[in-house]
Amino acid sequence: MRGVRFHYGGLVSKGWLHIAIAYVMLCSSAGAEEVTDPAQHFLAGLSREPRCLWRIQADLDADQLPEEMLTFDKNRNGRAGHIWQVYIGTSGGFVVASDLITFRTDAAFIGPIHEINEPGLLTYFPGSSSQGALVAFQVRQGQLIKRNLGQIRPYGSDATLYQQYFSLSKIVVEKKSIFGGECAEI
Repeated sequence: MRGVRFHYGGLVSKGWLHIAIAYVMLCSSAGAEEVTDPAQHFLAGLSREPRCLWRIQADLDADQLPEEMLTFDKNRNGRAGHIWQVYIGTSGGFVVASDLITFRTDAAFIGPIHEINEPGLLTYFPGSSSQGALVAFQVRQGQLIKRNLGQIRPYGSDATLYQQYFSLSKIVVEKKSIFGGECAEI
């Protein structure tokens, strides 16, 4: 109900107020865009600039319905990694997550995250000097949730934790050439 304000000054009956609130809640939950083909949705209306589409399929919430994350080879946010659009798996297709996420595939892990005892995507964001942040992305009730798990020193006191998640984690990235371009190696 963000951005909606109700002023109840006695001029509107409580019945109408309840109807208005129910309508706003219905519209806000129905406002999530549903798609059947995430790649087609992601590519819709693009110019010919991007040459390579990257796709990751993973079940971020362990509900047996995989999510899809899509980006382009050149769609980067500096050292933090690529900028990804998440499509949340549903029984009828996918729902487009309202927020974009950023992560590097070489510093990301998909699976059970022991620090929060839940599944998701865990990523490391490099910060200043020798530390950075651990961030978890999870799907809950059809929504993408971001949780900051704190600062770590991956090459210092937290090297074991960093290696536990990211040394053996190999995320499979499918690369597909679009508009006749070529896909470079990751």
